[in-house]
Amino acid sequence: MGISRRRCFPLLPGLDGNTMTTFDRGLVGSSPRYDRVSPPARVVGRGLSHISVPSIPESDTSGIKSSTSAWVRGSSSHGPNTARPWLAGRLAAASTSNTTTANSDLAIMQWTGDEEQVKALNRLRDAMASTEFGDEVTDEQLRWFLLDRKMQVDAAAEKLVKMLAWRKDFGADSITTTDVAQEAATGKAYLHTHYDVQKRPVIVVRAAKHVKDAAPLLHSQQLCVYTLERALEKLPEGQDTVLGIFDLRGFQSRNADMGFVKFIVDIFFTYYPKRLSQVLFVDAPWIFKPGWEMMKPWLKKYAALVRFVSADEVRRDYFTPETLPEDFKPPGFPRTRPSSSK
Repeated sequence: MGISRRRCFPLLPGLDGNTMTTFDRGLVGSSPRYDRVSPPARVVGRGLSHISVPSIPESDTSGIKSSTSAWVRGSSSHGPNTARPWLAGRLAAASTSNTTTANSDLAIMQWTGDEEQVKALNRLRDAMASTEFGDEVTDEQLRWFLLDRKMQVDAAAEKLVKMLAWRKDFGADSITTTDVAQEAATGKAYLHTHYDVQKRPVIVVRAAKHVKDAAPLLHSQQLCVYTLERALEKLPEGQDTVLGIFDLRGFQSRNADMGFVKFIVDIFFTYYPKRLSQVLFVDAPWIFKPGWEMMKPWLKKYAALVRFVSADEVRRDYFTPETLPEDFKPPGFPRTRPSSSK
């Protein structure tokens, strides 16, 4: 299956390649359903909007060694499921309460179509024509990677070739619902059926449901890519990024999987640049802190995309009562069946 000319990230097939299922649409819960729904419409040639990305000050993380042994020691010292509420509060206090503060260094540039941008686009198109992907790369891909590399044509071409080669080798265009059904059934990750208050598609990761080595790493990687592709297909007009929510309630040392974390970091840096505008770490327990220390050097300046929050803050700052994910509804809150995005 070739790379779609119509979108930067093409629609993947459902079970029969033609129709999507509620499994495709939501990946919600531990028992996916396969009743048919109409496929989502593809978006052709959407304009690129300016994206404001939040920035947070670094939290006080002194005295923690960045090593796997430190993570394990944290678990043995404080019990397998110790969630220090004071830590979540401390980390949340270190983050900004303004979720829309722009950070110009992390935000994607705006495509204006001025003379200089058009010249750069034509140069990039010519550069890609000499590669094996010259007939496959789309104008949307050309523009997005050019903006990501701040109009540096050679850097954009290099990153585009790397991304397209990865998609071909990984088989990103041919992952089906069947391929990810077993992993999705664990409930470890799903695409929420509603947008957040900024009209961003929302991916929820339940970290406590991911157990390292319980399944081949490739299966988790495929679910990650599949869910992200679904999220990008749901982008509304004027929105180009996704919100990622990592639910860390119940996190234990057995859930720590730095190989998978590294994969996530790599795909968002190299293959889906600037598509993730914010990451929420919800109710982080004490034993997560050494793992965060290991992640930060990989993230570099993009660590500023992370905000440590409580479940209450997720409810208050990111959703309305009607769009709140089931996982974050407080006791006594009316429960509803997942529905299509609104």
